[in-house]
Amino acid sequence: MSKIRQLIFTSTPIGLEPGRSGYCTVARSKNLSKKEIREIEKLSVLDYSISKSSPPKVHSFRTVQTKSSFFYLLSRIKSCGIDYSNRTNYIAHHLIVEPESIKLLPSPSEIFQFWEGWKDNWEGNPKYLHDDLLSELSELNPENQSSCNSWQIWTGDSKNAKIPLKGHSIFRTQKNEEDKLINLFSESCSSLDQKENSWNYTFTTFLQPTDDSEDFIWIGGWKNSPADRIGITPEIHFFDLDKFDDSFINETIQLNTNEDSEEENTLTLKIDGNDTKIESDSKDTHQIDEPNFRESSIFEESITEEIPVLPLEVDSEETTDASSWKP
Repeated sequence: MSKIRQLIFTSTPIGLEPGRSGYCTVARSKNLSKKEIREIEKLSVLDYSISKSSPPKVHSFRTVQTKSSFFYLLSRIKSCGIDYSNRTNYIAHHLIVEPESIKLLPSPSEIFQFWEGWKDNWEGNPKYLHDDLLSELSELNPENQSSCNSWQIWTGDSKNAKIPLKGHSIFRTQKNEEDKLINLFSESCSSLDQKENSWNYTFTTFLQPTDDSEDFIWIGGWKNSPADRIGITPEIHFFDLDKFDDSFINETIQLNTNEDSEEENTLTLKIDGNDTKIESDSKDTHQIDEPNFRESSIFEESITEEIPVLPLEVDSEETTDASSWKP
């Protein structure tokens, strides 16, 4: 039977399992095996070495394989203040999705965007979670909640949304702007013929030092972070979005709004003797600076179906951190 399970990991004086405290599982669905729990807990990390004062907010989607199971894992990891021992704390909230469920669900990035059940912190005693979220998540209706203009705003061309569907992509963002990649990912997936194909594109909005970069097709990160150490090749698409902050985005939205207003007001009434004519004034076109991304002849043909992803190979002489991610 299809189901969606949960696991929540944070620092707590009393864990769900007897004798555990500190960083451990504080709540989870009861029907998770020990191997599944162990694999998920290993991925429940927020590395403060990147920025102790303002660590990244991580949204990741990957597949997990154990000897007895295969599942999709959606993980939302963020700082959550100070724990019971007066040390920095974070919370990792995971959704465990079985393959037969995905045909009923929106894309992974849309679940991150629109599901309101994500935990920002944990309060109360440890407990087992009994609710199956399949029905709740399948009823999300992203089409009624979002407008597909993120790629236009961030890159100056909405057609760029199709580039990541061709394979591995790296997105450099400003510090603490990484969660906005979710909007770009959702818009890219919206152009797929079948919604369930979006579950073929694993991603992380921020690659941590402890992550295996081979787990992801789309990778986000800041300048000088692990994602920035991945070697760029012709097979990897690179989007330099780090210059686009909130002020730029707001200015672009205002620019687009002003252009719409100008277009509506271009019809002017001119009177020449007894003749009345309505003429359309020519207006200037505004070119938005595009980010630095590397791609050639990408729109000569329309992308209408899922693009196979190139396999990754790791040079055995390289380290196992992000720098080893090479096609």
